[in-house]
Amino acid sequence: MTGKQHNKPSIWPSSPGSALTEAILDGKVEREDIFVTSKLWGSDHHDPVSGLKQTLKNMGMEHLDMYLVHWPVKLKPWACNPIPNEDEFEDLDLRPPGLAWRSAWTWGCVDALV
Repeated sequence: MTGKQHNKPSIWPSSPGSALTEAILDGKVEREDIFVTSKLWGSDHHDPVSGLKQTLKNMGMEHLDMYLVHWPVKLKPWACNPIPNEDEFEDLDLRPPGLAWRSAWTWGCVDALV
C-alpha cells in the first residue's frame, strides 16, 4: 500500500481514522506503509497542541506523518462547521506586526510539535 494517504481535519469526530486504525490492528495494513496527513482547523489556532491531540484521539493514532495548517484564518474557539458561518471568524486584526496575533505564532507552535 505504499503511496496511500489518509487526510482528515480534527472537526470531523466520526472518523475514517478509526477504520484505518482497525485495519492496522487487524494486520490488514502496516502503519509504515501509509502516510497519514491531517490539518489544524481554524478554531485550533488558539491552541495548536490541543488541536493535534484531539486529531490524534479522533483518528486513534499515535502520530501523523504530516500536519498542515488548514488555512491561515483564525476562527473562534467554538467554531466547528466545515464551512464556517460569518460569525465564527475572528476579527481581522490589521495592527502592525508585533501588536497583533500573527499566523507566525501558530506556525511556531506547530513547528515545535515536530
